[in-house]
This record gives sequence, structure tokens and C-alpha cells, in this order.
Amino acid sequence: MYRVETFYIACAAPPAKTAARILWECKHTRTWSDRWLAKLRDDQRAVKAKIALIVSSALPNGVDGFGFIENIWVTAPRFAVPLAMVLRQSLVDLADTRLAVDGRHTKKEMVYQYLTGSQFRQTHRGHH
Repeated sequence: MYRVETFYIACAAPPAKTAARILWECKHTRTWSDRWLAKLRDDQRAVKAKIALIVSSALPNGVDGFGFIENIWVTAPRFAVPLAMVLRQSLVDLADTRLAVDGRHTKKEMVYQYLTGSQFRQTHRGHH
């Protein structure tokens, strides 16, 4: 089972089996600032988070409740937990899919190595 790490900027190191990170930034202010988006994207790259999210009581024009702006999720506090649950589950599902695909490639390689290896030839020599 994979974990999705959800943390604030000040959080410590991730656990060993983290599927992905969600970076949160909470703002308690009366006015929205577009500068927050660029700063959070920089922080997102620095901590290698898959998803970045701003929780703010002040939202940008055109956002009612929550939205996705310039690759950053923006949400009002009342939608923060449900949005986090959906985003987290999407990351877990993605990690599971990647694991299945990686496993399939590994199995293919193992079968190929067996079929082209000396053990297979020795075992099946003379069996036509």
C-alpha cells in the first residue's frame, strides 16, 4: 500500500513508501494575490510535490469554492478536506497503476530471460 504525503512547507522528510506529495499552503487574508501561485510552484518543485494546493478565504476572481489555476489547486477552507481526499485518492490510484505496469514489465523480462537462457535450453533440449 502506498501513502500520499500531505504536508505544509515546514514538514519533515517523507516516509519510505510515499506515492506522492501534496504541498499545502494556507492563507488567512482578505485579498487574493496572484504572486502566491508562482511562489507555490517554486516550493512545489523544491519539495518534489506532485500536487500543490492553496487554501484561502480569499479566492481569485472567477473561482467559487475551488478551482485549478496555473497548475495549482485553489480552494476555500470549507472544501479543503473533500478536495484533499479526492486528490489523495487520485495519487494512490496512479501509484497503483504505475506499480502494475512496472510489475508487468518485470515479469516480461523474467520470462524472456528464462526462455532465452541456458536453463530453458537444457531443460527442453530434445523435446520437440
